[in-house]
Amino acid sequence: MTVPVHLRAWPTPARALGAVASHGRPMSSHPLSPRSHRWKWAIAGLANLGLAGCGFLQSPVAIPATLRTPSLVGVVERVETRVGPPLIHLVGDGTFDITGSADLTGAGDPKQGTLFLAGASPSPWYGYVNEDHPGCFGLDTRGRDEGATVATEVGLRLTKAPGFTAPGDTDGIYETPNYSFCLNDKGEVTSYD
Repeated sequence: MTVPVHLRAWPTPARALGAVASHGRPMSSHPLSPRSHRWKWAIAGLANLGLAGCGFLQSPVAIPATLRTPSLVGVVERVETRVGPPLIHLVGDGTFDITGSADLTGAGDPKQGTLFLAGASPSPWYGYVNEDHPGCFGLDTRGRDEGATVATEVGLRLTKAPGFTAPGDTDGIYETPNYSFCLNDKGEVTSYD
């Protein structure tokens, strides 16, 4: 009777010590190995993404040194196309020529039904905010409470409406992920939620 003999391959200069146990590969390089560094980095990365999604890894609210207060606010009734920038007609009687004005919100040309904000200080500017739901134009930015006003990271200083609410706010820093400022048709901030 022949007894099978199992020979173990001993390390040689051509075969590293870690390669012996796992068919020529070091055991820790196997992607499913519990000792794999890839798993550790993947788990750490997912944990960081989870914390960032919850707002734990956010940068602090950064309010620009120059804030702009709107001197013209209204809902866009129609946009008149012409050679060059369009002419903005507001519900009621207001008209605004955006020629030479900086787009503060970076959202392009206003559309019918959006809330239009404009001013001349420190230089001509405009911006607009889309309607989230009836009576609420949602400004997606963070900000800081300044008593009767709110200073925002997009550089706007906006007046609070009577009855302004900010559920969950305890320190006057408005930085909750996925929250936005709700503006009424006068450009006043009614809530942060």
